[in-house]
Amino acid sequence: MKKSYHNHKTLNLYLRQQLRRIETIADRFLYEGGEFTLTDIIEEFKGIKKEKASLTFSQYFQDHIESCSKRLKFGSIQNFKVAHRKWDELFPKVLLKDVTKAHIEKLASYLVDNYNLKPNTLQKRMSNIRTVCIKACKEGMAGQLCSCHSQPGG
Repeated sequence: MKKSYHNHKTLNLYLRQQLRRIETIADRFLYEGGEFTLTDIIEEFKGIKKEKASLTFSQYFQDHIESCSKRLKFGSIQNFKVAHRKWDELFPKVLLKDVTKAHIEKLASYLVDNYNLKPNTLQKRMSNIRTVCIKACKEGMAGQLCSCHSQPGG
């Protein structure tokens, strides 16, 4: 922060403290060994304590809805919530790392068989599921899921 700013000493002190915190987290990850990403450091910095190995797709989906709730329109959020409920009906306890293309296909056929969804509605539900799948892939949390965006129904 420039010295000409009226509160530069306080802000620079705060920035140095936060930078030290980040460096400490990175050092601890290096000391413990194994691989880590910037996302791991950010999650630790923000205090996110979820164990990735035990995170269900449903929990991850709910987290996605909450993180998007301020920037998406009400109708879009409702569509995500409906897709989340349908996923929970069929696969309430499937871990995020265990979700496969077969799960996505089974959900599509379940929606058609049990709810008689029209093709456009099915496509909308599945696009919401695929959006969450793609996000999980980009964050490196998906496991076998990364080919899910070429599913039937969308």
